Amino acid sequence: MKRFFLILIVIVIFLFVSGYFFIVRKNSAEAPAENINIYVQVENSQLQKSENEIQDNAEAELEKNKDKNSLKVLPKSNMLAGVPFVLQAPFGNWNDPLFQDACEEAAILMADGWLKGNTYLSDQIQNEIKKIVILEEKMLGQDIDTSVKDTVRVMKEYTGHKKIEVVEGIKIDNLKDEVLSGRMVIVPTDGRKLGNPFYTSPGPVTHMLVIVGYDAVSGEFITNDSGTKMGKDYRYNEDVLFGAIRDYPTGNHHLNMFDEKLFSQKVMIVISENKMI
Repeated sequence: MKRFFLILIVIVIFLFVSGYFFIVRKNSAEAPAENINIYVQVENSQLQKSENEIQDNAEAELEKNKDKNSLKVLPKSNMLAGVPFVLQAPFGNWNDPLFQDACEEAAILMADGWLKGNTYLSDQIQNEIKKIVILEEKMLGQDIDTSVKDTVRVMKEYTGHKKIEVVEGIKIDNLKDEVLSGRMVIVPTDGRKLGNPFYTSPGPVTHMLVIVGYDAVSGEFITNDSGTKMGKDYRYNEDVLFGAIRDYPTGNHHLNMFDEKLFSQKVMIVISENKMI
C-alpha cells in the first residue's frame, strides 16, 4: 500500500514537473510573437509618424509655393494714375527765393494730391507751397533744402499719411520695382547731372523730383519734374536719372555749400499705394 502511494506521488510530481516545463516552453515560444507584434506596432507607429511629417512638410511646401505663385507679377512698364503736376513756381516767379527752391514742397504737394485724389490750380499751388514752407520752418527751422528724412517728416505731418519711408543704398532695379509695383517714388538729385535743357544752366545743385512711371521699351523713367513748366511726364534715361540721385543735407546750399563727397548715397522716398481715398 505504501509503495502504491509512493508511486502515485512520483507520478503526480512527474506530471506537475512535465506540465510546468510544457507551460514555460509554450510561453517561451509565444513570447517572440508578442515581441514581434509590439515591434511591428512600434514600426507602424514610427512609419505613420514619418508619413504624417512628410505630409505636413508637403503641405507646407505647397502653401509656400502657393504664396510664391500668388505674388504679383510686375509689368515691364507702368504709369501711375492720378498724380497731379505741380510747378514749384506756379506763376513763373523763379526769382522769388521761396519758389526757386520749392522742389521739395512741390513733391510733397504732388504726393498729397495723389493720395487724396486732388488736383490744383496755380493759386492753390502757391498757397499750399507757402503752407508747407511755414510747416518746415516750424519743424526744421528753415525751408531751403530738406534731406530725404526731413522731407518725409514734413510729408507725414502735412499729408497725415504714415506709410512713407526712406530707402537707402538703392540699386536701379530697386527703383524700378517700386515704380512698377504702383508706388510713388521721390528722389533727391544733383540737378546738374540730369542734363535737362529746360533748366537754367547748369541746373540746380539740389533738386527733388517725383517718378510717376517707367518705360521698359525706351529705358526711361517718367517724372513730374517741378523744376520746369515742361516737367509733366518728363522722361529721363534710366541711367542718367539714377546717376544723378544723391541725398543732400537740410540747410541752405546758397550760403553753406555742403561737401558733396559726403552725400553720394543713393536714396529714395517710397509712398505706399495704399491710398487714403
